[in-house]
Amino acid sequence: MFDIEVKYGGATYRAHGERGALARAGNILRAAAPDARRAVVVTDEHVKPLYLKALAPALKRAGFAVRSATVAAGDEAKNFAQLADLYREFAAVVVSRSDVVVALGGGSVCDVAGFAAATFKSGVPWAVVPTTLLAQIDLCLGGDVGVDVDGLKNQVGTFHQPTAVIVDGELLATLPAKHLSAGVAEAVKYAVLGGEEAFAYLEDNAPLVMRAGAELDAVVERGLRYKASVLASSERERGESHLLNLGRTLGRAFESASRFALSHGEALAVGLVYTGLLAELRGEIATEAVIRVAALLRRFNLPTYLPTLNLDKTLEALVAGKPTAGGEIYVALPRDIGQVVVEPVAVRAVAELLPQIHRLARSMA
Repeated sequence: MFDIEVKYGGATYRAHGERGALARAGNILRAAAPDARRAVVVTDEHVKPLYLKALAPALKRAGFAVRSATVAAGDEAKNFAQLADLYREFAAVVVSRSDVVVALGGGSVCDVAGFAAATFKSGVPWAVVPTTLLAQIDLCLGGDVGVDVDGLKNQVGTFHQPTAVIVDGELLATLPAKHLSAGVAEAVKYAVLGGEEAFAYLEDNAPLVMRAGAELDAVVERGLRYKASVLASSERERGESHLLNLGRTLGRAFESASRFALSHGEALAVGLVYTGLLAELRGEIATEAVIRVAALLRRFNLPTYLPTLNLDKTLEALVAGKPTAGGEIYVALPRDIGQVVVEPVAVRAVAELLPQIHRLARSMA
């Protein structure tokens, strides 16, 4: 069980985690939003039959009138058509700032529901009940919400901090092994950021983590505490939050270049290895540390290299990430387990090194 205070974007809220939290979600949300009269639950076609029937009564017991809206599952939820449908649903039930939108689902549901809440009537409160490991360990904090445009991730977005985050480890029991592995990519990222103790814990407990029990609960809590600390620090130190993009800067580009054939977690896993190799070629990290990261990712059945490198599409996606006027992108580069720095790297330099990085990654597998 954990209760983490999150301070970011001028807001303060709490992330509450415990097994069985779904049954207590109404009381937790009521404590965070004492005056809210109605909860509008946004979920997807897969999650709705699994968990809405448990969440809705919990909310009603806490005095919320409950309505629901359903979006498509997966990345299909994150487009303008689905967003427009949500706006229509909100308008039909006259959603106001006296209500709270509750995102029940994975990262895509959190993104589109949070963005809809942020932009409907200039901002409606919202809360998050994440149902995937990826959403529980990372995406539920920070309020970074948005939708995709023309195959590029979150090209239209904003920041809208939730009122509350409710994490229930029992919800991961229904996840397919592939989806669980995809979420573990974020756990590996946080272990590289967190240091030797966190990394060794994953190495020593890999099979137990994949059973989605107490060991995974500990990994989720560690990741959320690390992210909350970075978000709080970034309020004071500009650029600190770029650390959270370790592996993600390249990973997002790979994901977009694949037209989403790679999942977010798979792309992040490859991004962690390629970013490590980028740092190695720059003389900033020992080869053994990169090999260690790749070996851990493979233990969780995650890819460590791309089947094919589409260099043009990858660079196009990197450029869409808004380089500086000097043609540089900020990249979180590892120097060792637990040592990561954010540095500007020229897109031109990435273009020159990516083919060599790709070959090295394939040779390591």
